[in-house]
Amino acid sequence: MAGPVATVVFREKLTDSQMQTIDHWLLSISVVAEGSIGDRRVWIPGTAFGYPESEGHPFLVTLPDLEPHPDQELLYYEDEQEEVRSVLGYLPTHGVRLIAMVSGRISHCLLGHLSWHLAKEYGGLIDMEGTITGPFLPKLISCDNAPDLEEIRALLSSFPGQVWEIFSEIEPEKLAPLPHHIVDPTFLEAWLKDPHFHMIK
Repeated sequence: MAGPVATVVFREKLTDSQMQTIDHWLLSISVVAEGSIGDRRVWIPGTAFGYPESEGHPFLVTLPDLEPHPDQELLYYEDEQEEVRSVLGYLPTHGVRLIAMVSGRISHCLLGHLSWHLAKEYGGLIDMEGTITGPFLPKLISCDNAPDLEEIRALLSSFPGQVWEIFSEIEPEKLAPLPHHIVDPTFLEAWLKDPHFHMIK
């Protein structure tokens, strides 16, 4: 079962040296690694971030860009770019996308720590790739029982740090009822400590 996803986004494009440093760090905390920079598959144990599990949990790590390339993911599609620029005040040009290949509590926690570390170290923000819903499990969110937007805002405002809302069009002239969130490292650090913490699938 596929797991949660997050993208650490950066205002300026990462340098080759920074990308190599990130790759070396990932290799240093992995029990198994395959592929190369930009298409790296790593198996990271819980012990890398203080959890007791020594088994490696698989992640795919890619480097999405704003420019379309045949072998590279887009950071943001064209119809998303203006909304992101308007909300953040700039359009990120580069990112590190972290994809947990399996679900489960430890995969969510490891993804949170990986995202926090990269954003903190390299001055990035974390695109959560969905709506943070607090105690509402992602798989339970539906049109019938989704939390109200004001409930979500009240919950998120109780944490330190900053959260940005990105509303996407689901139909022409119609916005999705709930935004996807971009957060800063301060918020994610506090959210990681919450008993209802989860990343987004």
